[in-house]
Amino acid sequence: MEADKVKLHFILSKERSGSTLLSAMLNKSPNVVSVIEETFSFYLYPKYGRVDFWTDQLVEEFYQDFILLNKQSLGDYYVSKEDTLSSLLSVKDRYYDYLTMCKYLHLHFLMQKKDASVIVDKQLEYLFFFSEMMELFPDSKIVVLTRDPRDNVEACVRRKLGKDLNVVYQSALWNDYYQEVLKYGKSERVIDVKYEDLIRYPEKVLRVVSDHFGIEYNRDMLLYSNSFSDVKQGNIQNKYVDNMEGFQDGLTRGLDLGNIGKYKSAFTETEIRKIESVTRKNAAYFGYEFEDLGIALSLGDKLKIWKAKIQKKWLMKIYKVLPVWVKIGIKKFKRKVN
Repeated sequence: MEADKVKLHFILSKERSGSTLLSAMLNKSPNVVSVIEETFSFYLYPKYGRVDFWTDQLVEEFYQDFILLNKQSLGDYYVSKEDTLSSLLSVKDRYYDYLTMCKYLHLHFLMQKKDASVIVDKQLEYLFFFSEMMELFPDSKIVVLTRDPRDNVEACVRRKLGKDLNVVYQSALWNDYYQEVLKYGKSERVIDVKYEDLIRYPEKVLRVVSDHFGIEYNRDMLLYSNSFSDVKQGNIQNKYVDNMEGFQDGLTRGLDLGNIGKYKSAFTETEIRKIESVTRKNAAYFGYEFEDLGIALSLGDKLKIWKAKIQKKWLMKIYKVLPVWVKIGIKKFKRKVN
């Protein structure tokens, strides 16, 4: 397959369940490969971004860095590390750029498709580097998927995501994730999609997203819950089945309207008002208007906002400028600790 002819697009969202759902729907197209969340394409760019001819040594070094930098257990999602490397080395024309190398690697994802013409990568960390993403991937289209911050905070608190489950802290995270999108402004390359619209009007949203990504819409996309069954029936070894089920987590369930507005029964009125106070401005940008007035935040609340900014946004900015070998060292240390 000629990877340089394959388009690479992105779904950027703090809402994991929504981005996974949309990704799985698109993956029902025979021309789409929707991959697991990995950040290598962005973080390895400083080291390999200027390469235009890939020697065996460079291919092997790039692949090794990819493996060491990964978040997932890649052996669970790529049929064989050895076979993948062998396939990368088998490419005869080595005169291609960094982005094409990333595409070659994405196309070795477990759900390989011979007719793939579009790769869809879903990410949340890239939201912190939105402007740089737009520059680094100039031909890519982006879908920014949002969810009512009150429901997003409820989901994060319920699932115990983040270093602090305080609602103000979680609200500040929601703000910080989407702040760079607001700073960038409007672009024809970017469309906003609401989680609530995806749940309520899936076909309408899918048609809009498909058109944006240059994908032909087909009704099979609405049968996304069969994705895992399709994989089981394919030529995939049994040892990968459990991991694929994890990748497709929640996709066997139907579109649940009950997920909209869950915050109403989960939080007190004071907690809800605090979430609205923190996120009101950014939420309005994405079309979420709150009827009630906000509530004055205490000094403790304001400290939670700064804590969130330091522990996520600022750390991400620092991490981004670290050399690749330092990033890999951090990954190795975390694996040993865990």
